[in-house]
Amino acid sequence: MEGFPWRECLMAVAEALPIGLHIIDSNGVTIAYNSAAARLDGIEVHEAIGQHILDLFPSLTPATSRLLNAVKTGKAVPQSQQTYMNKKGRVVSVINSVYPIVVEDKVVGAFELMNDIGSLAETAHRLVSLAQSQVSGRGEPDSEPNDRGLCGFDDIVTNHPKMIAAIELARRAAPLDCPILVYGETGTGKELMVQAIHKASGRPGPLVEQNCAALPETLLESILFGTVAGAFTGARDRPGLLELARDGTLYLDEINSMPKELQAKLLRALQDRYVRRVGDTKKRPTSFRVIASTNVDPWQAIQSGQLRADLFYRLSSVLIELPPLREREGDLDFLVKHFLTQLNARFGKQVRGLSGDVWVAFRKHHWPGNVRELQHVLEHAMVMVSGDLITLDVLPEYISRACDQPQKPRQRVRPAPIGSLRAAVEELERDSIVAALQRCGGNVSRAARELGLPRQTLQSKLRRLGIRGQVARRRTPSVQAAVTNGGS
Repeated sequence: MEGFPWRECLMAVAEALPIGLHIIDSNGVTIAYNSAAARLDGIEVHEAIGQHILDLFPSLTPATSRLLNAVKTGKAVPQSQQTYMNKKGRVVSVINSVYPIVVEDKVVGAFELMNDIGSLAETAHRLVSLAQSQVSGRGEPDSEPNDRGLCGFDDIVTNHPKMIAAIELARRAAPLDCPILVYGETGTGKELMVQAIHKASGRPGPLVEQNCAALPETLLESILFGTVAGAFTGARDRPGLLELARDGTLYLDEINSMPKELQAKLLRALQDRYVRRVGDTKKRPTSFRVIASTNVDPWQAIQSGQLRADLFYRLSSVLIELPPLREREGDLDFLVKHFLTQLNARFGKQVRGLSGDVWVAFRKHHWPGNVRELQHVLEHAMVMVSGDLITLDVLPEYISRACDQPQKPRQRVRPAPIGSLRAAVEELERDSIVAALQRCGGNVSRAARELGLPRQTLQSKLRRLGIRGQVARRRTPSVQAAVTNGGS
């Protein structure tokens, strides 16, 4: 729209943001800077506008400035901590992300979003304090085995040979001082297995658990390894979970979701049996047993780049695989009886079983959530049922539909060799992108939205797959930013 005050609008939006915003042009000159960024950087807004970024932050260089790198390479910089000095001599530490600004395939600038690292540090302190209080009131391991409330091997309900073999392997490995990797789909009982292993291990220390997919990289590192005062703004002297698990077991769930750089640091800690807190030069001896788990095939995770091969080999001294419920023939009946007994006692009911059509629906259902899903479905039915038999009308609708829509069980297939896997993925990716562009008349922005991708990511794929010339060029310029995690 001609005459629209775009610059004034941009500045109004920038000022309304609760996080810092810093925008530079292709020459590195600041063209937009909000008050939140000024507070974090210790520079007034009027001092930053029109100034080159290296003049504002003389400790940076063309090679170390993330904004200048984004302009040069057209790539986003992953979200991470950055420390630099402003022109007044103040040291600044922030968590920032940086994205290039692209107009008609040309990088015209870059922008940075930044947060105060202190807020993340405080979150890390609270989480570690919670874990510490669960270990003991003083943060020290209990003198007696800390297995109260944990499940044992006898609590794992199964009648299937593969599960029985997995339990036997876990029993044999429990008292040994070796890492264990547990693999199984969501809901197959990985956490129960880990609790049983720790309970049978005889280790006097606690079981300390952490889901690696639940926290961002910067926070996860502080929580796992601990911090020292002065490491960054708001940092305190705090032990991490690796120290809190002393003489006990550290359980890392979804290890394949841990960032690769952090996987390397964990590997060093496991090999050296020392922990170095974030910002510290001192090595602290540690003694804990690590158990990790993954809900995807570990070999597939290695091939897709999610899991480091050397960390896998380190963790998989004992590899325990838990089969999905659909492959555990006979366990469905066994588990239904077990859960009904529990739920009758819990809800004060006298349900004696399932109707015939419910059994048909259960056997046709694929159970992607495995044992956990079965338990929740039966809980739902027990809340709704009024008689002594569970019927289709008290089941969740998606289960009862199985009677009308038979599903063929999926077969577990080992991934193809990496070369053919990549070729197959690229072919599928190319076909999907070309089809989306054709449906959108060559409009890259619309195609990106349809595919659920950031526009910059789609453009990168177009260049990599060599299909950019196959689509009509868009008719109007647009500002494009790579929406990947990334900072000054």
